[in-house]
Amino acid sequence: MKRKNATKKDLILATAEKTNCSQQLVKQILQQGMEQMILSLVESGRLELRNFGIWEVRVRRSRLALNPRTGEKIQTKEKPVITFRAGKKMEQLLAEQFPDGSGLPSE
Repeated sequence: MKRKNATKKDLILATAEKTNCSQQLVKQILQQGMEQMILSLVESGRLELRNFGIWEVRVRRSRLALNPRTGEKIQTKEKPVITFRAGKKMEQLLAEQFPDGSGLPSE
């Protein structure tokens, strides 16, 4: 069974309900928080939220790849990518929710 992806709107609705704040206020705060997270990653290359996780900017090396349509070999360019590593609390909650890996959403 495929799960529904959570969206920013879902987060806004849930937070507004739990905090008794307006959806518009929660949306502004969430948007500002996300913008600050992006700026932190751009400026320092790393963002750590305790118990949630760590985002890091890393460089994906240039490599030789194949064009799937033509089979032609192409050289990809080096580029920055974002990686995420879950924090301890998130890992514990996931392990409790999915102890044997069953029920996890599949790609």
